Amino acid sequence: MEYYHNDKSKIIDGIKAKGVSVDYDITMQEIPEKIGEITEVDLQEKEVEITENGTTTVEPDEDHNGLTSVEITVNVPQGDYFKDNENVPVGNDGSHAVYNSSNIAVKYIKELPDNLPVGTSLYNAFSGMEELTKAPVLLNTSSVTNAQGAFRNCKKLTDTSAMENYDLSSVTDTRFMFEGCTSLKVLPALNTGNVVDGYGMFTGCSSLETIGLIDFGSLAKTGPVSYQSLMPSPCVFKDVAGFKDLGKGFDTSISEHDGAYQLLINSTVITRQSMLNIINNVYDIATKGVARQYITFNRAVQNQITAEEIAVATAKGWDVRFS
Repeated sequence: MEYYHNDKSKIIDGIKAKGVSVDYDITMQEIPEKIGEITEVDLQEKEVEITENGTTTVEPDEDHNGLTSVEITVNVPQGDYFKDNENVPVGNDGSHAVYNSSNIAVKYIKELPDNLPVGTSLYNAFSGMEELTKAPVLLNTSSVTNAQGAFRNCKKLTDTSAMENYDLSSVTDTRFMFEGCTSLKVLPALNTGNVVDGYGMFTGCSSLETIGLIDFGSLAKTGPVSYQSLMPSPCVFKDVAGFKDLGKGFDTSISEHDGAYQLLINSTVITRQSMLNIINNVYDIATKGVARQYITFNRAVQNQITAEEIAVATAKGWDVRFS
């Protein structure tokens, strides 16, 4: 088995992530032997031989809750990680039909079947599937508690219509859930009212324009204002339904105008109605006793709302500023 990649360290990182001891000074000729040790460490992983680009049927084991087969579509470019007639690892952990955040070949999975059974975690479930364009229909999502990195670096993801039926009411962690989804333009409403940690949830979503109502009633903070901020900055948010009850989960001991708790929407194209939706949906933190925090918009949209409309936010403990 030969692997082709100009960054040997990425291959080694994938091998190490599987629990195989390997040094970074290993030669490329020695790598196939180390890859062969992966099956001894991770007995739940299957390898499915791809003889050419196209659709391949994966036969899962009995742990897949009645699922009899899985079809994946792959796109294998020549001269990259691997070539035709080599094996594409497909994760098989009993909760996800296709799950693996560190597989060398996972980036080439182009389509997933619908009605995938899931367990309690979507942690990195589809992370790194750079060719994936459509989010799959998932079964039994009401039991999921962790969605961290679920669609991380799905760079071609555009169709999120299936997410309209995701029940994320038990999820508490959405860190980096959509990080790096650079083609994503539309995100439906999400019932994420129990999410406490959302660091980097939309980081790198440089094309995201339309967002349905997102429930952030339990979110503990929105920052820090750095790489791990909740929102991308700058962004191209245009039509935003709002962030329901944002601030309800803030601690009353936080200081005034703390950057880790501001809502930063650095968009020059956001609509007036979206700005009002944001103001109207944040929680009344003043009544809760939380120190005053900022809602920050880009100065380019300063004239879209009136002083009276800003006063609605002010009365709820949010100071609206433009920068």
